[in-house]
Formats: sequence, C-alpha cells, structure tokens
Amino acid sequence: MDDFRVAIDDCRLADLGFEGHNFTWTNKQSGHATIQERLDRVLGTDQWMTLFPNYKVQHLIRKSSDHCLILLELFSADCTNQRRIKECGKALEIWGDTHFGNIKLQIRKLREKLDFAQKRPPSECNMAEQKAIEMELDGLLDKEETMWKQRSRCLWLNEGDKNTAFFHKVASGRQRRNRIRRVLNKDGRYVSGFKEVEEAFRLYFQDIFTSQPASNREEVFAAVEPTVTEEMNNHLTRPFTTEEITEALFQMHPLKSPGPDGRKLNIYFMGPDYAALLPPSRTYSLPMTIIFGRAHFQEVDLIKHILTIYEAASGQKVNLEKSGITFSKKIPREVTFELSARLGVRHADSHGTYLGIPSTIGRSKREIFQMLEDRVRKKSKDWKRRFLSAAGKSILIKTILQAIPVYLMSYFLIPEHVCKRLNSLSAQFFWGQRHEERRIHWRNWKSLCRAKWDGGLGFRDISCFNRALLAKQA
Repeated sequence: MDDFRVAIDDCRLADLGFEGHNFTWTNKQSGHATIQERLDRVLGTDQWMTLFPNYKVQHLIRKSSDHCLILLELFSADCTNQRRIKECGKALEIWGDTHFGNIKLQIRKLREKLDFAQKRPPSECNMAEQKAIEMELDGLLDKEETMWKQRSRCLWLNEGDKNTAFFHKVASGRQRRNRIRRVLNKDGRYVSGFKEVEEAFRLYFQDIFTSQPASNREEVFAAVEPTVTEEMNNHLTRPFTTEEITEALFQMHPLKSPGPDGRKLNIYFMGPDYAALLPPSRTYSLPMTIIFGRAHFQEVDLIKHILTIYEAASGQKVNLEKSGITFSKKIPREVTFELSARLGVRHADSHGTYLGIPSTIGRSKREIFQMLEDRVRKKSKDWKRRFLSAAGKSILIKTILQAIPVYLMSYFLIPEHVCKRLNSLSAQFFWGQRHEERRIHWRNWKSLCRAKWDGGLGFRDISCFNRALLAKQA
C-alpha cells in the first residue's frame, strides 16, 4: 500500500469522491462473514479538475460481479446559474476596477518600473525612487495575498508567505469540495435542481429550528437531582460585561464571518465601540450520550419512551440521523436489524471516533497507531506542499502535522518506532523528499527540534512530547 500511495503522489493524483453506495466490492458472504471495501476509485490531476470542474462519480449497483460499476459523468453547469455568475462577475469587475484597479497589472508594471530603475546608474534620486516603488509594490502584494487568503479560508498559515499560488490552489480545491450536486429531501428522494435543492434546505432547517412547547417537565425534574445552585444560576443569567465581550471579540478570527455590510471583523478591531457589535446571546451544547441496554424489544421501547419524555420536557429533539446502535458479536444479525429499525436509528459496527480516535479500543492498539500514521502521511503527501515555501512548510508542520497525534499522545505511550516514523514523515515533508528521490537533509531532525534561539526551528520531537503530555496526567 505504501508503494501505491507513493505512485499516486508521484502522479499528483487526487480522489474525485463518489455518490451512491459506500463500498465497491464485497465477498458476497452473509452474516458475520460479510466483508465490504471501497477498492475502486476514480483519480484525477489538479489540471484535469480545473479543465473539467463539473463532474460526478457514481457507484452503480452490482450485478453478477463482486465489484460495482463506476460511472464518471461530465456535464455543463446550469445555464441560468452561469448567466447569473457572469452578470455578478462583470459587476464585481467594474467595482474592483473602480476602487482598486487591476492589481495583477499594477504589480507587473511596478516590477518593470523597478527593474528599469535598478538598471540605471546609482544616484541619490534613483535610490529614493527605488525605495518608493518597493513600498508601493509591497502594498499591492499584501492586497493580493489577503485576497487569495480570504478566498481559500486557510487559517493556519500566517501572513507574510507571499505565496498566492498556494492560496489559489486551496481556494480552487475548496470550491470543488463545497459544490452541492444533489441532496436528500425529507421525502427520501435525491433532488439536483437549483430550486429543489433550495427548498430541501429551507424545509430541513425550518424543521430543526422550529421549537416545540415543553411539557411534562415535573416528571423529568422529579428524577433529576439539581446541581446548579442559586448563586451559580444568578452568575449564568447576569448581563454581559464589557470585559467579556472584549475577550470574546478578540478570540474571533478577523477574516471570517463578514457582517451584513460585507466587512470583515479585522476592520472593527481598530474601532473604539466594538463592544456594541455583538448581540446578547448565549450558546449551549449537549455532550455525546451513550445508553446501555439489553438486546430486547422491551428495552428498545423503554429507551424510545425515555427519549420522548426528554424531548417533550426540554423542547429539544434527538437527531436520530446522527445516532447509532451497536451490538455484541453474539447477537444474531437479523435481530440487530430488527431492533435498529424499531428504534429508528442506523446500525453501526462500532461506536465511531472521537477527536480522531476510536471511542472503544481493544487490547491491540496497532490499528489506531496505524490510523494515526496514515493521517499524518496523508497530510504530508498532500499536493499543496508543492506551492509552499520553507517558512510555510514549517508552520504547517507545527500547526497541523504535529498537532494530529496530540489527543492520542495525552493518554497512550506511543511505541518508539511509531514516533520515529512520525518524525521521519515531518522531516521528509520539510525537505521535499519523495519515495525513491533522496533529497539532502541539511540538518538532522534533532537539530531542527531545538529552540530558535538555540539554532533550531522549534519543531517537536514526538517521543519527548508524548512523555511530557503523559507526565501531566501523573
């Protein structure tokens, strides 16, 4: 599999995704012997996806084979939407030319002007002219970088990389991921038209955000021991203070969630009356709940009854689409499907993952450590690295690659060979090494893990960091 991943990386291919059934192959066995996998994929290069942005990969039904057919469709966008986009684009182009002008053209002209000035004999007047041109050029480059950064929504890379090619690729990839081709409406049918998709969204959010009057609260309160004291309740319901609003405001990212006037938050950071911008509201979230019971119909009916009482008393509705039920291996498979259907939730083979790791872990931890290594490898082999400078790569390593295993390392002692492999993946990513191509590592990883004041780059040694996190638990 490593060789296959390397081949995909060398060819600069990316998975085009799919619609339909999750698996493309089955061993055609029944019961616990059933095995299903997604073995077949459609891959494409970034240039191909740019040339054919409107595509769809669909898994068709299996017939007389253990593999399903895969259909790749290429189609043009809706003419009405294209016309609207063109009209909007022309209006934005006129507005941009009026307020900013053509930034790319201005940058090219300034570079030509600077090149001409640098070729002339040095003089005091000439040096002052060069300095003025450089300052104007820096301002335009900052505008260009900020524009692409806002479009890419890439929050982990700091300002100053001057790498607009990277931001352009991220923005293009984000546009492909966010394209909605079809949705499942409340009637259980897939709709793909613009009006049908809009109506499906409206009905869905209208349903989940419509509150129901609470009832039977006394029955619930009688079974719950209160833990919130009167003092705590007064503290939670007191009005907001200016200090709280200030702290919340400066925790928000300056380039996200523009206001009704279209302005970004970083504009308001410079104003004196920013405390009045946030509306008085509080957000509450409910933790994930696990209910244990026996695999009997009476138990399922009792759980449904308890959930019904909770919904009536709280005014909140349990999202059955995001809920699942798992069974022990001794329960017959036909019984598990009957109980799942009766409860109205999906049948899951496991409890899923939490913060990137399985919720339940057996005696063998090889699977989760392999999954951890695969996640880091997937990030490090991403095509985006070809558009990053050394400074950009170092930020990516610190904020993404070395942050992936933090939660797992807080509770488990990672085997030494896994730590070395994770360090090796980060080093290969930084120096641009590929499978058979041996790039020179000008400094060993131990030297790069030193602090910047000590001649390093401030990277983390995974093994040492793992032991430090476990020491905090002692």
